[in-house]
Amino acid sequence: MTLTLFGAGNIGRSFIAPVFSAAGYETTFVDINETVVSEINARGGYDVVMLAPTGDESRVRVSSVRAIDARDTEAVSSALAATDIAATAVGAGGFGPVCDLIAHGLVQRNSTRPGVPLDVILAENIPGAADLARRRVAAIAGDDLSLLGLVETSIGKMVPIVPAAVVASDPLLVYAEPYNTLIVDRLGFVGPVPCIPDVLAVNNMSTENFSSTILATPLWHTLGLPRTRKPSQLPKPSPHRQFELQQNGRCFRARGPSTPSIPTNSVPVIWKRTLKISWRGLPIRR
Repeated sequence: MTLTLFGAGNIGRSFIAPVFSAAGYETTFVDINETVVSEINARGGYDVVMLAPTGDESRVRVSSVRAIDARDTEAVSSALAATDIAATAVGAGGFGPVCDLIAHGLVQRNSTRPGVPLDVILAENIPGAADLARRRVAAIAGDDLSLLGLVETSIGKMVPIVPAAVVASDPLLVYAEPYNTLIVDRLGFVGPVPCIPDVLAVNNMSTENFSSTILATPLWHTLGLPRTRKPSQLPKPSPHRQFELQQNGRCFRARGPSTPSIPTNSVPVIWKRTLKISWRGLPIRR
């Protein structure tokens, strides 16, 4: 099984790749950082240092990885044509150009493997990422995107910045918190949802709406507060706080009584970023 992952930065290396690697996937990174691309190809793996709030440390080895320079469009298209699934973790600045690469890869995939769908997990905190990607891809690949799945996610992973001295000695090493659940929109998939322990597929994800239930539960997760009060009893955040949370986190809504709710113990840690928590003096980067 193979994953083509756009973005070998903090979220890509510390979160998305480890989740799929643990499930047996081989990962092909696509990135413009020549040093990172070269080091990944030379080593075939790297370490993620898990930093717990208690001060405990552990290392996770991510193996079976390779990398492609994003400027090599032919190689990128070939990887997308052959891959089982793809993902992006590049941030708002690189999202548009990555969508263009996905479009060219989709064209080649439809030519060499007609009828085989391609699901792309959008690990981006970008409101309406799927709609943005669909419009950009359609401009190159055409309006028939029935074989393209664009899967929005909730990224609650916190990634402390690696000190410069550590980067100098090991440019691939990354720090991360132990929280490792990738929440994905089940309805965005065209093919089957990957059966991966750390991937939680839900039916009621939305980046444009939120409820007091979801805004409250990340606070429990972050601060370890007992869940002794029902969400309906919790105060509604102020308009200013609602706007801040909408900008900084992924938000959800229930689409009807038949739609399953997101388990409260799996809700992403929106409040961690809002409260600007850092561990052990290390600043946090998203």
